[in-house]
Amino acid sequence: MEKLGLLLLLPLLLMSCSSGTNRSAGYDPVTMDPPVLDEEYPAGMVPVLIPSHGSNMNGMVYTAQGKGPNPTVVLLHGFPGNEKNLDLAQVLRRAGWNVLFFHYRGAWGSQGAFSLDHAVEDVSSALTFLRSEENLYRFRVDAGRIVLIGHSMGGFMALRTVVDDPDIRGVVSIAGGNISEFGRWAMESKENEALYEVYVTESSPPLNGIDILYLIKDVMENQEKWDLRTHAESLSQKILLLIGALRDEEVPMEGHYTPFVDALEKYQPQRLSQVILDTDHSFTTQRIKLAREIVAWLEANVSD
Repeated sequence: MEKLGLLLLLPLLLMSCSSGTNRSAGYDPVTMDPPVLDEEYPAGMVPVLIPSHGSNMNGMVYTAQGKGPNPTVVLLHGFPGNEKNLDLAQVLRRAGWNVLFFHYRGAWGSQGAFSLDHAVEDVSSALTFLRSEENLYRFRVDAGRIVLIGHSMGGFMALRTVVDDPDIRGVVSIAGGNISEFGRWAMESKENEALYEVYVTESSPPLNGIDILYLIKDVMENQEKWDLRTHAESLSQKILLLIGALRDEEVPMEGHYTPFVDALEKYQPQRLSQVILDTDHSFTTQRIKLAREIVAWLEANVSD
């Protein structure tokens, strides 16, 4: 009888584990492997080339198991992308989400030249790639449940993109930088400007075709263009999760996170969630907590 009961239960378990966030009770995708494997629609990893303005970007699609269509995250790395957050990609896949990760043009072997303007365009190119009829079918993507998750500069790119793309379901910004703040800080003194140039120069080896002096000048002279606060009214209407780090020395909360939240709150956002963790910019000591907060937010806000 026990064996018969288990055989009857397995299809139900399989169904619950392969249908996005409707997973079996007791299963924790943050710390556990899937209890049941879908042999017909298994999880996988597929390398892809994403076209963007005449160049190809290197990417990888982490496909969740299950017939789907499955909700999908586009995971955006920062500048230059040393922390890629691929542990989150694995967690999200176990939670029933596909994940598209890619390198912007000129970054980490992708073709083309890196610039901030290019990176903005590249996020849109990645979304176009993902939403093509061929790839919606190939990767079992639910086009109505696409979420952007970005870290540092990637958080900025995610927020900037959703301003012009109403079909993005939600955004998670992890220690997101407001790029205009770097320009404002650099213009406070020649010493700050020199320190900013050193930072950009030391960060640039993984980036091809980068014009360091142009990037610095662009950020310093076009602060309004790169200021998320100018889009606060639009962003206040979006489904957002903002995650800050108390010990963040690269993107300090007092210069980036707090002023942006203050700008949003002027418009009384109804779908803004916030999490602040006691850790550094890379969330080095809070990776499990970070993953758990993101999964819980996705299940609460983008579950259907």
